Amino acid sequence: MTDRQNQSQASQAASTAHDIPVDPARSSVEGRPLSRDLLSLFPQLTLYPELAAKIEAAFRTEARRLDVVFTDVDNTLVPGTGLPEAEMRRGMEAASKLIEYISPKPIALIPITGSGWNTDTATTKSVRHRIQTGEIPSYQHALITDGGMMALGRDAAGNFHVDHDYQERLAQLKAHFNPEGVFEIAKWVADRLNRGSLKGLGPINFEDVAAIDPNSPACRVYLQEHVHPLGAITDAKICFYFYANNTDERDAVERLFREELEGYSIVCCEERDFGNVKRASSRPSAEVSKYCLDITPVHKGTPVEYFSKLISDAADALQLKYGGAPLQIVTWYCGDAANDLVAARRPEVSRVVMVGGANEELIRHQPDLARHKKVYLETSPSRVGAASIHRALAADSLF
Repeated sequence: MTDRQNQSQASQAASTAHDIPVDPARSSVEGRPLSRDLLSLFPQLTLYPELAAKIEAAFRTEARRLDVVFTDVDNTLVPGTGLPEAEMRRGMEAASKLIEYISPKPIALIPITGSGWNTDTATTKSVRHRIQTGEIPSYQHALITDGGMMALGRDAAGNFHVDHDYQERLAQLKAHFNPEGVFEIAKWVADRLNRGSLKGLGPINFEDVAAIDPNSPACRVYLQEHVHPLGAITDAKICFYFYANNTDERDAVERLFREELEGYSIVCCEERDFGNVKRASSRPSAEVSKYCLDITPVHKGTPVEYFSKLISDAADALQLKYGGAPLQIVTWYCGDAANDLVAARRPEVSRVVMVGGANEELIRHQPDLARHKKVYLETSPSRVGAASIHRALAADSLF
């Protein structure tokens, strides 16, 4: 095909996109009227008007490219709690600049946090409270809280609403989860780790462990149950806390669980609080580290799958009806810790951002991820969190 033919085809596609009928009576989002057809085809998008506007805006461009940025919240999109005031201010300024950069462009932002929408903890206020106080930016095109257990959309008045279709998807996932059976397997592993009888794993120096963490002098298993914030669903997951002398042993424990529980989602990461106490303890030379391994039907990768399909189906329907080039969807995941890997590894994700300040447990997976995805690893010590995401988007030659 000649360059002239290419240009003609692109021109026709752009013209067709601009001919999408719109309802002048419908309120506009970010200055763009929403397509009656897009919302009638996908009623779920009524709950996400700003996301619908981004899809349509991308479809109207000549490039027809939409970038969907899923991101962890604390220590990624915004600074974590307990930082000095100057660092908190610098991190929030970086988040504001990122949003300013994203706002006029066909880029959708979907934060994912393990924090509760309505639940305070000993160290962190609820997500609702933090949005109201500006600690978490109110700008987003969908919001995921409670470790993937809730998806919320925001209407034109700024009110958040729960996505009940997403809740139905979670119910399907939970129907195939057997927490009692998983719990028994985890207890079997914990018992052998405590006795030092697992082949290939060195014994744990529990004298060191007790000196650092006197409340947890052994590997433990919990069947964690809690009432869902909606009050209608009880969520269950297996939390397996264990100790390892090095990353090889840590990997061996995770591998054992993956072999025993093929098909289950497993999320394993180092317990940062234990590491902080260890560094401040009277035994700073202790090599042992503490890890949490969660076996759960719902995790940070769940909303990545759900929203990727929703956006892709909406884009396909627009392209089928109005013709022209299909919408290219580029999916990002941004994080700072190993519990972000389950989302970063999703097949929908083609770009991964390891923000400044990311821990070594995540960074060591960079070569493996880079075999199948484009990975941006922040190397500047002065560029953390949202500043890293901003830099990665710009470096990808988007615009």
